[in-house]
Amino acid sequence: MIRVKSGENILYATLSERESVASPVYSLKLTSKENKSNPKTVTPTDLSVAGERVNKLRIEVVTDSNLEDLPNGLVFLNGGDYLYEIRNNEDKLLEKGVLMYDTTLQSEDYTDNNVTEKVYNG
Repeated sequence: MIRVKSGENILYATLSERESVASPVYSLKLTSKENKSNPKTVTPTDLSVAGERVNKLRIEVVTDSNLEDLPNGLVFLNGGDYLYEIRNNEDKLLEKGVLMYDTTLQSEDYTDNNVTEKVYNG
């Protein structure tokens, strides 16, 4: 399972070991589990270095549908679970799975200057 958040996301996948194309261009097809009639196919940026076993793919989840630019790795998603397929430019399926986009989780830095430590001797 892959989890994404709003903003830039780096996805890790093992694609190179199943690859037969010299300079592949990958596509990431996202199909909502709730609305299967409207899949989106985004072109991630491949940040991988030749010889690495794990591919690093960059996409950006935008919060405004007007900013969506699928060929350039920008995708607008509603919260929920998506089925994903990663294919190369010969349409060969290299990986599939579930992608989760939870819009309710917010990351927040937490600092507590009043830490109380208790030691219990049992």
